Amino acid sequence: MNENKENYVKKLSFIIDDILANNIEKKCEICGKKERKNKCRICGREVCNDCYNKEKGMCIVCSETLCEICKRRNAVERCQICGKLVCPDCMVRIDKSRVVCRDCYEKLGLDGVRRIIEDKAISENLKMKKFFQEFCEK
Repeated sequence: MNENKENYVKKLSFIIDDILANNIEKKCEICGKKERKNKCRICGREVCNDCYNKEKGMCIVCSETLCEICKRRNAVERCQICGKLVCPDCMVRIDKSRVVCRDCYEKLGLDGVRRIIEDKAISENLKMKKFFQEFCEK
């Protein structure tokens, strides 16, 4: 009786694996609803037509996070000057927390980049100061 139970569990396990392989694995890796028909050239996800950008040859996730400089890799940061999304190959780290794209760095040089970043920080501080002053006056 115990041997029959083990055989039953093994057969059931194979059936479940087969069902999962035929149903779940063929679904889109983004929405999980439709059958996957395309493979993203950036991340390798297999996705349905709705979750695929045919013009770019990539899934919608990668097309929204693609580096705006090289257009080949996913971005990991945003340039502190122009705001473009940049990948590790297309960025220059100014310090631990600040990054600029290589285009801005090449145009402005290190001194120019630092000056603009500092000016932006001062401008943001003044905006915050003004906001709090107006808020406190109410």
